[in-house]
Amino acid sequence: MACQGYFGIQVNSKTERRVIFSVWDAGNEAVSRDKVADTNRVKLIEKVKLFLRLTLAMKEQGAQAILIYNWKADTTYKFLVTALPDSATQTTTYSGYFMHPS
Repeated sequence: MACQGYFGIQVNSKTERRVIFSVWDAGNEAVSRDKVADTNRVKLIEKVKLFLRLTLAMKEQGAQAILIYNWKADTTYKFLVTALPDSATQTTTYSGYFMHPS
């Protein structure tokens, strides 16, 4: 976990692999996202075409980007997470980057 969330690769089935970047809502609200204060909600600023924005279910509230990508075992992949705090707005902008070997 590089921030309040996660970034990594997953095996979802025998035929599906994914790259996932998630950022969770701030605060200690209940499990239901409709109870999360607007000031504590993750907000999408920008997305790359390859990624899909989804809302996380149940305990993991926030936003999630998923890339269906057939990554291979024993191959090195690079990830970069940045966090840019803004003291004026009391927010942090998180960005996640995935670089495939080619």
